[in-house]
Amino acid sequence: MNYIEEINAIEELVGQKLADESTIEPVDERACFGAIIAYLRKISPLASNTFSIGDVFTPDIRTVNLPYNVGTSDYRVVGTLVSKSSNANLDKDIVLTTKDKTPTSFKIILKEIPGVLQDIDFEWAIYPKNT
Repeated sequence: MNYIEEINAIEELVGQKLADESTIEPVDERACFGAIIAYLRKISPLASNTFSIGDVFTPDIRTVNLPYNVGTSDYRVVGTLVSKSSNANLDKDIVLTTKDKTPTSFKIILKEIPGVLQDIDFEWAIYPKNT
């Protein structure tokens, strides 16, 4: 079932629950709320945080430890690099790749284009992969 089908199914269950009881069959509340919870789990991040990087040295591999065991290594890392320096022009030329995802950490590989002093953070969130 894709996202649109899930949303439609949840909407139908909620609509049935809220409809006039005299016009519909009783609805299984557990199924209704179970569908809502399942959908929220799919769209909610498993974890999020800010990882302080500071200056990047090429090649630079850092381990980002998750705040707790998320129970899977099958997730997407979504993030942004945030400039903290007074001259943001120095922080703009960084390439970032993720690898080695585990339930408790993932690695980021950083490459700087010019060899200048950066001061950056990586704000990230991880989401379950939805099949």
